[in-house]
Amino acid sequence: VVKDIRNANQSMARNSLKNLFDASAREVQLLQEAPAKLYLIQSDATPTDKKPLRKYLKEGYEILSVGKVSHYPMAEVPELFNEQLEEILHTLRSS
Repeated sequence: VVKDIRNANQSMARNSLKNLFDASAREVQLLQEAPAKLYLIQSDATPTDKKPLRKYLKEGYEILSVGKVSHYPMAEVPELFNEQLEEILHTLRSS
């Protein structure tokens, strides 16, 4: 897998990744229609584009970091992930 990634067409990879990070019309619509604050528990390995979150989420958002892990923070750092999830649930129960 690593060899395939290293040998991938760089131009194609850039264009594919760019499409992943551009907010589509449907994503914008969903953000605009979100009925409550959005809580994200995520890795710092890939930066989050906060501009659309600020622009479209009427109720706001909060990002909780689990450090530089990959796609499965709930499996890689389960204690931290669960602590942050409990924090969010406590906040929701208190409001």
